[in-house]
Amino acid sequence: MIMKQVLRAILLTGGLAGASARRVPFLKPKANAPPAAVARSLEIRGGDVDPKDFFAGAMTVAGLGQGFMSSQAPALTKEVYGKSEDKTPHSLYLTRLSGTAVLSMGVMAFSLFFMNQDPMKAIGWGSVPWLWEKGHTLLNKVPQECGMPTAPSVVWAIVTIVSIHACFSGAEYGNNFLLGTFGLLFANMALGLVAPDTTAKLYGVDPATVDKDQLLTARDCYWENMAMSVFVLGLLKGVDPHRALGYTSLPIIGDLIQVLLDDDIELEGNASTLLKMWLLFHGANFYTLGLKQD
Repeated sequence: MIMKQVLRAILLTGGLAGASARRVPFLKPKANAPPAAVARSLEIRGGDVDPKDFFAGAMTVAGLGQGFMSSQAPALTKEVYGKSEDKTPHSLYLTRLSGTAVLSMGVMAFSLFFMNQDPMKAIGWGSVPWLWEKGHTLLNKVPQECGMPTAPSVVWAIVTIVSIHACFSGAEYGNNFLLGTFGLLFANMALGLVAPDTTAKLYGVDPATVDKDQLLTARDCYWENMAMSVFVLGLLKGVDPHRALGYTSLPIIGDLIQVLLDDDIELEGNASTLLKMWLLFHGANFYTLGLKQD
């Protein structure tokens, strides 16, 4: 009972982190400025919609839709992507983490391209799904169910609260704090790809207890979180938001290619076709937003 009260207090503190800031946008477009993606998409250029705005909108919708499904219905996500038998608590937890990263990107893109928020505020709103995820994880004792220590989830919950406050308050430490946080996250996820056993030990997991399906699900989680980190780091370094969103497709393309070429992965139904469609979509997005010059 005491533990639940403490965790609820953490969630409440996170909610107040934004409310206590000097300026909070409350998901409201800036005055006298129509949503950028909507305004530019209405411009007719030889009868065609601006491809950059099309892909910005498509990535936003994909991020919100796919992210919500994976984070809130991980078992269904497993079935859709041809892994219906892989529903251990650990695999479902990792799928939810992947979905939260994708949902975070969708929220940031929506804030940037449809609500005209500045990058720092967009990052703040994109951190809100992580606050929800950590609250769910701690309140439902997911780490214990997966045989993992609780401490990492508590640490990330605190980091998320500080990040939200930094984004909405304009704190002087905000930019450097976020650069350090997402830089560390990117490095951590990259380590997971090249040294999965070492990463498992960092999070208090015995590598001997991780089966093949869990390892493959963890690999997806690493790629998706790297994509989110690329988006945030690009925004923090002043990269054009469209171009930063285009760069997020690179890690996802890496994930998709790795899955499609891995002979150890047996996909059910039409999952392989679905993954190839996503590969084409992200390839086009990377070219249009990340590479193509104005």
